[in-house]
Amino acid sequence: MPREELAGDGFKSRRRKEAAAFLVVKFLRAYLRFQEIGSMFAEAMKTGRLAGSGLFERVRDLEEGLAFDIKEKAHFLFRTGVSAPGPRSDAVAIDARSIDSHIGTGFHLLLILRESLYQIERYSPELDEEGETGRRFSAETEGLAGRMVERCTEQFRSAAEALRRLVANINDNEILVLNLLQNIDLVEQVYGTGSAEAIFSEQCKGKRLAGKTGTEKALSFVKAKCGNITGLPAQSA
Repeated sequence: MPREELAGDGFKSRRRKEAAAFLVVKFLRAYLRFQEIGSMFAEAMKTGRLAGSGLFERVRDLEEGLAFDIKEKAHFLFRTGVSAPGPRSDAVAIDARSIDSHIGTGFHLLLILRESLYQIERYSPELDEEGETGRRFSAETEGLAGRMVERCTEQFRSAAEALRRLVANINDNEILVLNLLQNIDLVEQVYGTGSAEAIFSEQCKGKRLAGKTGTEKALSFVKAKCGNITGLPAQSA
């Protein structure tokens, strides 16, 4: 599982670089999407209005779209002879396995959450009319949905932490750096103000690149390596 498998100029190398870049950006979007779901769930529980809240549709769309995509990309990157899309080390390999595990587990938990919300959406009105038995079933289903929200939140958070460490160690993937530069706001929504600069500084450490800041050096790196550099920050002009 050597670094050169992802650092060369061949089709397979480029495909893996693209998969790593798309995995990171799509994960960050999925992370924020699930944060919105978690907030909506908490509010719906307070008001006792899970049915008709729109949560089932949001979870379904996340599971069928972004979550499925990142699961497939994680499996492709970390289960097909490549330990990580970047420099090889024990720490990197551990983070790669951790990301794959958290994303895979999170996806399956989303499936359970989706089914729980479907049961609430579809049967709650009928169960309310069945007295104590119906109310008990509704409470159990809501409890299961709540546990799945908590566990999904944990999986997303753990995957995000491992992904940040892994991304900071990837210093040879110009497609990833380009996509991060195009999505600095997204990076900082997940990791906080200044996090993009910190990541770029790590990625560009030791490289002889023009620029004083990590972001400026990252811009120099992609300008030298990429043919299409549209959508870069204003300071790239």
